[in-house]
Amino acid sequence: MKHISIKHKLALLSACTISGIIAYFTAYNFYLSEMTEWQKDQTISFESNTGSTKFKAHIDSAIIAGLVFCASAITITSLVKFTKKK
Repeated sequence: MKHISIKHKLALLSACTISGIIAYFTAYNFYLSEMTEWQKDQTISFESNTGSTKFKAHIDSAIIAGLVFCASAITITSLVKFTKKK
């Protein structure tokens, strides 16, 4: 396999990070729209056992963002690899 320059690696990392961030905020806004006003106003506190729905929205959004990050990395590297072979 050919050596990939640092510039290309950073471009890949940046593109995947941006797509992950966009996915996180999109998913969080979706989960937030499904909550009631009371659930939105709760603070996340493990001591007082409040905010579990909002915390779950953060966790689920982070999982989706991680999956999108990985999927975009696979997609971009596959596209670059197959287009350079031609």
